[in-house]
Amino acid sequence: MSARKKLKLSVDYEALDFDTDLAQVGETSGNILLEEDEPLSWSLSDVPGNLSDWTIVVTEGGGLGGTCAGTSTSASHYHVHKNILAVGPRKSEYFSHLFLSTTSFVESNNSRSTIELEPSAAAAFPIMLDYVYNIGNLELSTEHAIALRHLSKYFGIHKLFVEVANFIRRDLTAETATFYLKEASLYCDDKVLRVTCRICAANAETVNLKRFLVSFDSEQFLLISSFLKLFVSSEIMSTYVAEYFRSHKEATKNPCFNDLTNNKIIPRIDSSEAIFFLSLPMTKVLSSNESTHEPSLQNRCIASCSKNWKSVLADPIKAHASDSLQLPGSAPLPEIGQLCPLVQVKLLQSALCAADAVLAK
Repeated sequence: MSARKKLKLSVDYEALDFDTDLAQVGETSGNILLEEDEPLSWSLSDVPGNLSDWTIVVTEGGGLGGTCAGTSTSASHYHVHKNILAVGPRKSEYFSHLFLSTTSFVESNNSRSTIELEPSAAAAFPIMLDYVYNIGNLELSTEHAIALRHLSKYFGIHKLFVEVANFIRRDLTAETATFYLKEASLYCDDKVLRVTCRICAANAETVNLKRFLVSFDSEQFLLISSFLKLFVSSEIMSTYVAEYFRSHKEATKNPCFNDLTNNKIIPRIDSSEAIFFLSLPMTKVLSSNESTHEPSLQNRCIASCSKNWKSVLADPIKAHASDSLQLPGSAPLPEIGQLCPLVQVKLLQSALCAADAVLAK
């Protein structure tokens, strides 16, 4: 065999070799001690010893089905290994299909994937990579649970999805429900939304649900309302909707107004909020679904007031007249007085008919 230049290695293998004295063969006292090598890991910098062959660029925005506006301000570069991502019990089906596909993807040309994530998912992305690389124990928390659930579904990491789902089952309580509700609405996670809405509805006073709901944008509130209505009465739902528009007056001009006040969300209006809805612009209150002949918001509000004519109209009018030292009816309630004359007439006509029906009994 021809002589070859010998590379300098980090270990002196001659010194590590066992003694050739056959008298020591079979003894255990002189076992060679092995040093543990560091496991293969992803890195935020492309260091020479990392031997990474793929880069994942994560930017913060509204990607992967999120709702955040796509205004990325920074990016994180994760240098990873294709064989770790695509093979093994913790593999990502997303990357496995990408690496094994015979189709030419743009990402394959430069060995790079660029992914836009919601801020909470971007923060949880290193935790997902640690899990795939099997680095340390998976430390789950309320803060990252929904984001990891979202990432595990998108990237197809089945074992992570199961572990996160089991954690959420244990962790989802009245104390954590509002946080889960906010995160689930961000990722449009219908299954978690349904459960969290049920818990929040059952603990509405404890979690101060009415005030909490006004923190959402109109699209998220509409999504939440589509589940919340399953667990509260229409009257209670109408108080949530009224409080939302009272806090977001500009939202009454958006298309979401009709979606949130239609007959499917609030078929019956709580009498305490009927006057508020009636005070809104007529074009909004009169809107109705002509294709299904659903009653307009105005008609539903008037029906609620007439049904509760004594508490909504008669008693407040008498109290107001007493306070202002005037005859009942000569000084209408400020709230009613602000309604357009046509609505006032309809309201009083309906209330008189309801009162007459009571007196006739």
